[in-house]
Amino acid sequence: MPGQVKRLAEFALIKSTAQRMGIESIDRRQGMLNIKFHKDSRVQAAALMNLVRKTAGAQFTPAGVLRIPVTPGGEPSHLLGFLSAQLLQLDAQESSLRQ
Repeated sequence: MPGQVKRLAEFALIKSTAQRMGIESIDRRQGMLNIKFHKDSRVQAAALMNLVRKTAGAQFTPAGVLRIPVTPGGEPSHLLGFLSAQLLQLDAQESSLRQ
């Protein structure tokens, strides 16, 4: 499969995962991924804090934004892979807390 098609499929997976988790927006600024959660997000605070604790330089702001540092100048495919891994990790932690 061509690289552009792979990136498009990965983007679609990230978007559907983010919507299911109650993520309002994702952007990249100043070397950080900013993941803003909707006020009615189903993600538990414990799962977010666990991810922050395990990720060097990560933080969760009072405005409901998870900030995760990313490598500057990374290629889009690497950034999508990184974001996908972070969301899947958060989703897995969320699932284990619900059980």
